[in-house]
Amino acid sequence: MNRLWQTVLPELRRFPTGEQPRALRLARASRLESLELFLLAIWLVLVTALVRTMVNGAPEAERVAYSLVINVVVTVPLLLAVFLPIHIRRLRRGLRAQLEERSTS
Repeated sequence: MNRLWQTVLPELRRFPTGEQPRALRLARASRLESLELFLLAIWLVLVTALVRTMVNGAPEAERVAYSLVINVVVTVPLLLAVFLPIHIRRLRRGLRAQLEERSTS
């Protein structure tokens, strides 16, 4: 298992090495909470509005190239700034649920 996953998801260390890939796969299948979905939707709307404003300010002839640069330099980091922490939160919640299930059985 990748060391980065074990650093980001400390709960993963509590699983035996051979079970970690399966535990992570099951954690990925866990659902997002309503608040997380709401935050993702709001953030997507805000980033879209920001990028649309930036692209509309570009000269007509350079709009396509400008749009590509804006998407790579601005949009991707802004989306990752919220999407990544929510994804990690969901994975950690899924791993904790598996650990609780193991302890009760």
